[in-house]
Amino acid sequence: MKFSEFLIIYLALGLSFGFHYLLNNHKWSFGALTKSFVIFVFWPFYGFQIVSRSREKSFSLRDERETLRIQKRLEDSIKEEGLNIFEVREIISRYVGLTLAEKECMNWEVGAELLKLSNHPNPELGIKCLQRRNFERIGTHRNKASEAFVNVILPLVYNEDVYQLSLRLAESLKDDKTAQKIRERYSMTQKLWEEAKVEEKELAIR
Repeated sequence: MKFSEFLIIYLALGLSFGFHYLLNNHKWSFGALTKSFVIFVFWPFYGFQIVSRSREKSFSLRDERETLRIQKRLEDSIKEEGLNIFEVREIISRYVGLTLAEKECMNWEVGAELLKLSNHPNPELGIKCLQRRNFERIGTHRNKASEAFVNVILPLVYNEDVYQLSLRLAESLKDDKTAQKIRERYSMTQKLWEEAKVEEKELAIR
């Protein structure tokens, strides 16, 4: 391949990345045009950033699949306790769904295009404000869903499978507060069992 042919291909790819940045991230300003030109010239670095972000998303999707797998096993374990599985499944699904949404909402760009088309003076700041508002709204509902989940799980922690799976579910969601509540209730239950066994032995001796 001749150098001229290589240069044409290189610049054609650079042009694509430059327009990708300009159209998807910024309005048509001097600063944006300047950065778009820099990306046009040094597009391999920008392409590497895009690939890195894609890998991060794939890892999060893999984690989400593992979370859903744990959720299914937990529902099966609770079903054996004779509870209303449809109600329990709805509570668990709501908790998992809102917890995942809370973690992802800061990456959402809902309304981003509208802000750009309306010539908002600072689209990036507007997007961050929308993301923060969505985060707070989802967080309120997620906290209620977490409380409902804990209220279902805590009476069942005597079941080792339910305890382990509910703990793994909270940990897979990186929900430390809910996981701590489950651990504390399990420790309390274990302590009550031990005290009951001691009393039972004492009564047997008498």
